Amino acid sequence: MKQAIAVMMIVGAAAFFSSGCSATMRGTKAKETDLLKNQVASLESQVGSLNQRVEEISQKQETIEIQQQSRQSARAETSSAASAKTLSPKKIQTALKTAGYYNGPVDGKIGARTRESVKVFQKANGLSPDGVVGKKTAAALAKVLETESNQ
Repeated sequence: MKQAIAVMMIVGAAAFFSSGCSATMRGTKAKETDLLKNQVASLESQVGSLNQRVEEISQKQETIEIQQQSRQSARAETSSAASAKTLSPKKIQTALKTAGYYNGPVDGKIGARTRESVKVFQKANGLSPDGVVGKKTAAALAKVLETESNQ
């Protein structure tokens, strides 16, 4: 390293004496320009690496957000299914009335009118129209109640 510095000093001195002060100034400016160009190139490389890293992190974040949305959907479906299993006769009648399929009293008694309304609701929702509130019908009715409560 010391030898390199000594050589550079000798070369610099020789250039100074052989071509004069203005040539040395130009040489110094050229060296400064080269140094700045190298620094800019290094910084551009670092920025490129950082941009690539940001892109990778953004993609990971997107994946995580999609997974979270999927989990939330699964929880909502589980919640709907759980509430569907526990629909009381009054909730069934309320859901049917809300959806426009039942016009009788909400008295909690599952009679012929309620069963007929269930059949019409099932048929309209692509379910087997048997008049029985099973898992699928209960889930569809629960969604009606959930939609109504969210409004």
